[in-house]
Amino acid sequence: MRLKRIFQLLLFQAIFLCSTSVLGQLYGNSDVVFHVDDENSLCFDPADLNEWRGQYQYFRSLNGAKSLVPVFSVLPRQESTIYAWVLNKRLKYKRIEFRIVGSNPGLGRTLKAEPYKGNQLKLRLPASEMNYTVEAYYNGDNLIGKLEVRVYQQRTEELIIVPVSDKPEGLDSLGNYLSSVFQGAKVRFNVRIDTLFDASVYSSISKFNSPSLEYKQFTPQMQELRDAYFQQITNYDQNAIYVFVIPGFKNEEIHEYAIKGKSLCFVEFQRDTSQFLRSIARSIGLGIGQLDVSWTNGPSRKSTDNLMDEAGGTKLRAFQWDNMNEYRSLYSYYDDYEQVAADNGRVAYYFWEEDEKGNIRIWDNDIMSSIRHPFKRNFQSYHLNIDDFMFQTRWTVWERNISFWHILLVLTGIGLAVFFKKSLDKEIDSRFEGRILLKFLVRLFGLTLGIGILVLGFRWIDYKYEQFIVKSGPVKELQGMTEFQAIREVKQNKKMFGSGEKALCSQVLIHKGNNWIKSKRKPVLYFKVMVKDDKILTCRFRYASDKLVVKQEGYSRKTSSQYMVFTYFNTKGAFVKQAVYNYKGNEITTLLKVQDPAKRILLFVNGYRSSVNSNKVEDQMMDLENKGLELPISTNMIYSWDRFRYWFWKGFDAAFRDRINPSDCFYADGNFSISTSNHRNIKNFLTLMTTYPKRCSNENRHVCYELSAKAKWLSLFKTNYSLQILRKRSNKNGFKKRFINGRIAGRNLCQLLNEIPNKSKNDTLFIVAHSMGYAYSLGMIEELRGKINFGGFYIIAPENAEAGQVNRSEWKEVWQFGANFNRGEEDAPCIQDGIAPQSRAKGLKEKHRVYIPKKLYKSRGFKQSHFIGLYTYMFDIPAGKKGHIQQH
Repeated sequence: MRLKRIFQLLLFQAIFLCSTSVLGQLYGNSDVVFHVDDENSLCFDPADLNEWRGQYQYFRSLNGAKSLVPVFSVLPRQESTIYAWVLNKRLKYKRIEFRIVGSNPGLGRTLKAEPYKGNQLKLRLPASEMNYTVEAYYNGDNLIGKLEVRVYQQRTEELIIVPVSDKPEGLDSLGNYLSSVFQGAKVRFNVRIDTLFDASVYSSISKFNSPSLEYKQFTPQMQELRDAYFQQITNYDQNAIYVFVIPGFKNEEIHEYAIKGKSLCFVEFQRDTSQFLRSIARSIGLGIGQLDVSWTNGPSRKSTDNLMDEAGGTKLRAFQWDNMNEYRSLYSYYDDYEQVAADNGRVAYYFWEEDEKGNIRIWDNDIMSSIRHPFKRNFQSYHLNIDDFMFQTRWTVWERNISFWHILLVLTGIGLAVFFKKSLDKEIDSRFEGRILLKFLVRLFGLTLGIGILVLGFRWIDYKYEQFIVKSGPVKELQGMTEFQAIREVKQNKKMFGSGEKALCSQVLIHKGNNWIKSKRKPVLYFKVMVKDDKILTCRFRYASDKLVVKQEGYSRKTSSQYMVFTYFNTKGAFVKQAVYNYKGNEITTLLKVQDPAKRILLFVNGYRSSVNSNKVEDQMMDLENKGLELPISTNMIYSWDRFRYWFWKGFDAAFRDRINPSDCFYADGNFSISTSNHRNIKNFLTLMTTYPKRCSNENRHVCYELSAKAKWLSLFKTNYSLQILRKRSNKNGFKKRFINGRIAGRNLCQLLNEIPNKSKNDTLFIVAHSMGYAYSLGMIEELRGKINFGGFYIIAPENAEAGQVNRSEWKEVWQFGANFNRGEEDAPCIQDGIAPQSRAKGLKEKHRVYIPKKLYKSRGFKQSHFIGLYTYMFDIPAGKKGHIQQH
């Protein structure tokens, strides 16, 4: 009997363990599983897929197995109901206690559980302003279940549908549909369907070229359609998401496209309404949510009901809700690779059409729409008129023209190398027999001579190419193009010699017959206009000057920007008026003598930009590590908005604006290659990043001073001291390159600050510079010195700070923020800024330096100590303390 009893117990235990294992696979090994009713199903993430385990918290249940923690999303101050399913029937309900864990003491400590259907309990969740956790305990301290409650603010997005082929039907329910799909993230949508947009740049029956599925760049077709729409709809909502409905893509597997972090989407029109609505939802997830497709580090393709999968589902997970809430205040319609039009630049571009008499064609009696002024840049466009067959471009490799001369030169070099190797090898061996070093030097000389000949040959070809550059006259590359096509071609033109124009000028391209005539002009263009009863009869370009002269206003000054001056005469030749327009196309005649107000100018200068839009520094660095790709370097333009979404982390730039209270706010781009930093190349940077010690778990007991075994070879010091391998050797040439480019940007900012009626002499400048932006900002300061007053200079985690110098006496306030790397007082190695090891900027003293506070220990590390989002602590520094930013 005893053996029989033991066998029964073993059998029961085996059955129990098997059932527990099966339930564990379904419910994550918990003894208590939380769930919701159908009404709240889209706000509940059961955390039931092991492939996404890295996205969730976990705990160990009674049987020792790991259980993923489900997530429930609620609105602030909203009470909710949730249910607890007790899987282990041996547990007694009265011994289960539900506790609230969180930082809000007003929530209470426990939840009352009410019996519900079967083995379920009903729980009423309290209203809260902050996230909290519900934990289920059995017999006091045995954790048997856990639920994470996340509180998201409700927000409403404006969504504008722009049909460009057929007017789509079935979109009446789109707003409710999207609000349901994104219910878990607490995002609602107001939808407006625009009128059918008819653009000359687009054929309503043609499909779009297939874009890259890295979701980083808009295709030229997309850019053209967007630009044409925004030019025509001048009062477009700059705080809305725009969805262009197109016939489709040439790759039939693509139904929607958006770029991560951007508010511009392109969706294929589909007759199946449910599929069409889902494509719009997916494009929004890709864009403003920066959601990856579900099979990226997740379950296999077409295996889930997730919106970002391809099985037709619409559900989202908690980590996707987080992404949808991370980006909520900035709307951008441009990718990070294209050249965006700005109101500054050394060269202003103009396009117009002339008849055979030299009169400008005026459309709809509107001068500003007839003389196109689409963008400024810092250099003249580069065009070749090549009539020599051997020099004509056959291929383009890395933006370099390849002609038959290049091919002939390379083939000749290879042929000579083979010939001389065969004929001279025996001669060298016999003549220098036994003299290994001498033979090596002779062969090295031959190799160097061959490379030298190739280099000289390529230089000669480049010199000949320069002879074909069109400085003025017809441009064959643009022959036969429409105005829109010519503008697009010039805008995308990136080829140039030198660093660009230093003096202000204009580039005029005139359409005559089938040709485009290029000419370089001074910055102010003067036109003569004949009118009759307010109707423009003729308009002719007269001349250009570097002075703005308006006789009727008694105004004559050397210009600091580009303008257009129109002098009107009647049919009898009598003077009527003069009108001055800025490059935007706004008439400013009456502003010429307006009193110049004193302004506070706030300038943000960003540093290195990653090629991935992510809310995690780790993701940004991983993209660099996996692909080794860098974004194009700065074009030295100044923007009036955060063009590259660099400063929006945790409302950083908004907090600075609130503190400085500026009249105008500008953004400069200090992004340059890692080769200009102390790391000197990507390989050095990635090697250091992957081998450097991680943050120690105990901030009072550091084990990071010794390198790991795999990293010891990096150190030349016997002590293997971790701090010794940080890149401290100053890259002066790289710093100088950023400084020089900063001077170009400084000239552009000066141009903006001195647009009529403003003069910068009575303005005060405040600069916030991060990382590589420090060197760049010093170049800008060099150009602006004496032209504006200096207020505050806030240097954050500067890269290679010791290579530059701050003139402390010319600033009212200067602070350098960053990690402490002072010898003998330095922070532990694991929390140092490994991206830009901190050194003191010359000209500053220790009293001007502010170090990251100890309370932020868990937010620091090799990468994190450099991240701009960490430095919001600056705004918590009280008045009278070192680093306090004064309120203005």
